[in-house]
Amino acid sequence: MQFRQSFGDDQPHAQSLLILHFAVELHIRADAADLLGTGLRERLRICPGPGCAGRFLDDSPAGRRRWCSMAVCGNRNKAAAHRQAAHAAAGRA
Repeated sequence: MQFRQSFGDDQPHAQSLLILHFAVELHIRADAADLLGTGLRERLRICPGPGCAGRFLDDSPAGRRRWCSMAVCGNRNKAAAHRQAAHAAAGRA
């Protein structure tokens, strides 16, 4: 009862969003459970990007995908490596 009161005047909308959230989460959990029971389990990865921890299925042919998104986490890593290499090269010059 106290939970419902925290929604205020927008109670029906907020409850609908909460129900939708739980339904989506339930589908994600069910898909994950199905996936864990297959040979694809070995292809599940956690992104090593700082502050990311996104989960993804490595669907690359060689099974060596590292980032959840090359456009985001992979690019950040490459840019950081480039800055570090440029800084090191400037220090040697």
